[in-house]
Amino acid sequence: MINLHDLIQDNREKLKCNWWDKFDELATDQQLGKPRPDVQKPAPSGAKLIDLIAPEDFTVGDVSLRHLIEKRRSHRYFSDTPLSLEELSFLLWSTQGITQILTEDGISYYKRTVPSGGNRHAFETYLSVHNVTGLEVGLYRYLPLDHKLVVLEQDDRIPARVSEGGLDQNSIVNGKTFYFVEQSAVTFIWTAIPYRTECRYGPAAAK
Repeated sequence: MINLHDLIQDNREKLKCNWWDKFDELATDQQLGKPRPDVQKPAPSGAKLIDLIAPEDFTVGDVSLRHLIEKRRSHRYFSDTPLSLEELSFLLWSTQGITQILTEDGISYYKRTVPSGGNRHAFETYLSVHNVTGLEVGLYRYLPLDHKLVVLEQDDRIPARVSEGGLDQNSIVNGKTFYFVEQSAVTFIWTAIPYRTECRYGPAAAK
């Protein structure tokens, strides 16, 4: 039988990550002058790209922060009203979009709508699109440098497969079962590329 207390303690120790105490002794790949890892995964060769609505053309999102905080609620079931492409564009830009490009010594640095230690931005944004106007049901990835979507797979079975990956979580409302991952208009899936951070911080990157 697994000793949960020991397992929890072990996990806590890993989270503490004491490599920062020895950081000055490390020679990271960045300090060794190795190339900076790509800040965006390239689109697969021949993949279809879809233009999104440009941030300067947004007509949504002009709401006060206080109003958003006050009205925020967690929901486990959704209407069948499709999300517009502009609304999806706004959500993608808000969570990983580019706001400024700076160039220094021939290297471009990208300022984003969200913070990341050392401007590493390890996240990649995948979308399981279920009900978005103008998009077929399928799996997509956001290209923040281009503000485009790349089509990875278009298949009506993807919502159920993604729901299964989320343990088919559901809520029962008025006697009806709602599988909220599957029945959302779109499910955001974030993955990380650890080396983007490890290049700069070495083993301390896990913190």
